[in-house]
Amino acid sequence: MHMGRWRAVEGCTGLSSSDALRGAVAVGRVRDLRTGREHGDEGELIQACVCTAAGPVEIDV
Repeated sequence: MHMGRWRAVEGCTGLSSSDALRGAVAVGRVRDLRTGREHGDEGELIQACVCTAAGPVEIDV
């Protein structure tokens, strides 16, 4: 089910890891700021507050 698209916001200040915004990569790549690892497989779940776009990216939430 498609639930929409969102534009990334910076940080998850004040959120616990269970409250953090998660989404699935639809198009593009993101970099995990904790590890430096890039992610971008379609449908791969990411935690938005610890990832940054590594180019144009769309995330399904």
